[in-house]
Amino acid sequence: MTRISPGSRRWLTFSGMALEMGVLIFIGLWIGKKVDAWLHLEKPWFMLLFTLLFTAAAIYRVIRSLR
Repeated sequence: MTRISPGSRRWLTFSGMALEMGVLIFIGLWIGKKVDAWLHLEKPWFMLLFTLLFTAAAIYRVIRSLR
């Protein structure tokens, strides 16, 4: 069985956080697009709103994880 070095462990932790941030932001974007399409809006207001909310949530999770 191989051991993971501390440097690799840190790299894996940060890459996992980056992946989680990307997924959260994408989910916000997807939900916003679906709501805009459902309401037949001309401008993507909900896409903007949900993307910003999920981006803030992703940043909050990263800050909380780094403590």
